[in-house]
Amino acid sequence: MGKFVKTDTPSVVWVMGINDKKYPITDENGNPSKEYKLWTAMLQRCYSASKQYASYTKVTVDERFHKFSDFYEWCHNQIGWEQVCSTHDWGMDKDILQRGVEEKVYSPDICVFVPAEVNSYFTTRKAKRGDLPLGVCYHKPHNRYVAQIGNGSGRPITLGAYKTVEEAFDVYKEAKRLRGIELANTWRGIIDDRVIAVLEDYIVTVDM
Repeated sequence: MGKFVKTDTPSVVWVMGINDKKYPITDENGNPSKEYKLWTAMLQRCYSASKQYASYTKVTVDERFHKFSDFYEWCHNQIGWEQVCSTHDWGMDKDILQRGVEEKVYSPDICVFVPAEVNSYFTTRKAKRGDLPLGVCYHKPHNRYVAQIGNGSGRPITLGAYKTVEEAFDVYKEAKRLRGIELANTWRGIIDDRVIAVLEDYIVTVDM
């Protein structure tokens, strides 16, 4: 447990957060604790006026996460918290269990801890890929549509080049389904069972 100076005065953090001073906000080295960094980052994304967080304008924080002590205790009771504390590639995700919802909420019922390769599996990058469906890019020199899929390494795997967008997307769609099952089998018993269920049943659609 980190260094902690007792004070009876709660402090407001990023508009909605209340640090009720029940738990320390630093680790044994005096650096912000994992719990505090996750909590303040969550609040900042949702309530900062900075343009940097413009994509979070429709995201809010559940009142059960407003108080730091409640968030702290939630963290310590979650599957994967040990991995969050011992590795650098685990984080908190709010999207996996509320996909397709426009106005999302950071909630104790929804948030889960997952490794980076599971988190990146659900990334669509829609704003950066133009009009082509997920997993498909156009190769102009050969006038072909290339299907690609990520495998968690940072470099996409090419699945082939095809004459039509539809062919390329169908190949990607099947590869994506199989990748989801692979991840489910890899992380079963280590991450939340609800995430495992999503991975096993996940099907991409052309409008994602």
